[in-house]
Amino acid sequence: MSITHAAITLDIETTGLDKSFGQDEILQLAIIAEDGAVLYNSYFKPARKREWQKAQEIHGIKPDWVKERPLFSEELHEIQHLINSHLLIVAYNAEFDIAFLKNQGVQFAGKAFFCVMKAYARLRSRKLPGDKTYRNYSLENCADYFGYPHHEFHDALADAQATLFCYHALIANSQRGGLLHV
Repeated sequence: MSITHAAITLDIETTGLDKSFGQDEILQLAIIAEDGAVLYNSYFKPARKREWQKAQEIHGIKPDWVKERPLFSEELHEIQHLINSHLLIVAYNAEFDIAFLKNQGVQFAGKAFFCVMKAYARLRSRKLPGDKTYRNYSLENCADYFGYPHHEFHDALADAQATLFCYHALIANSQRGGLLHV
């Protein structure tokens, strides 16, 4: 295995929010390189779900759009190769995306993760007495804060591109002396 890039940014769209194994499934996965090059962007036909109305209202992915697409399992080898070829996985709400990918069979042994959502929450929020966590913000809020020029969200590729932009902005902010603890 050779490492081709230090970092990749990824995003998924799903049939719902239940990341428990066997519940909701991945409908779209996009993976981009640190320089923004698209390494992977595909839609998937779910193995079990046939409709997902609530999620469809958010991301717009209709059952008809994916009924002829491959199952995630049919693309797993290519996806795993991309994961294996990189050291750092960047995502917005990384715990959500990584949990879904693990449930689909993707392995992340030895990988480091950077959650843009958590880093941005620490930058923007102050904990009040008794609070255990920072307030999380949406990707749209984060992108607006850093002046991201595009405003298409809830497509895995568009979200991965916005996340990468925000990741670079957070890194630049920390290099100027801003707060960044991951």
